[in-house]
Amino acid sequence: MDDTLAITTARQQWAQGTRLLEQLRAEDPFAAARCDRVVDGILDELARQVGQVFTILELAHAYRRAEDWAAAIAHRLAADAPVAWQLSLVQDAAFDRYARGARDYEP
Repeated sequence: MDDTLAITTARQQWAQGTRLLEQLRAEDPFAAARCDRVVDGILDELARQVGQVFTILELAHAYRRAEDWAAAIAHRLAADAPVAWQLSLVQDAAFDRYARGARDYEP
């Protein structure tokens, strides 16, 4: 996949995760709080895997490999909250938030 397309696709998915989390926050604050806990766990893992200095492309590459470890974090941190296992919500929202720290981030 072309790098530009990979970045564009990933950023669209990440933004959708943030929108889903905000929608959940309005509808069910308790469930959103469980998701926030998972997002924080994924952010911690991103800091370990990607580091503090990175580009959007490097983050997009990490995103392609994140499903297994992100799912493990979700199940560990929210074992009783299946809504927080939805990677299209928690993983994508975490990547969207982390992307803001990229050297080449543009809103």
